[in-house]
Amino acid sequence: MSVQEIKAAIRALPDADFQEVSCAVDEMEAERFDQSLDKAAQSGKFDPWLKKVDADIDAGRVKPLN
Repeated sequence: MSVQEIKAAIRALPDADFQEVSCAVDEMEAERFDQSLDKAAQSGKFDPWLKKVDADIDAGRVKPLN
């Protein structure tokens, strides 16, 4: 089934079924996003940014949010 066929099938769904598919896709998207963040974190992609944050905290350039 092609992406266009899937889109057409979704458009043809009754409202309740459309809502169910929409929620499922949202959940899948969130899972993929989380996996992407985990992969980036494990690879060290955020390390330079985290070092800068730590340096800003140590230098007193960060104020508490509360």
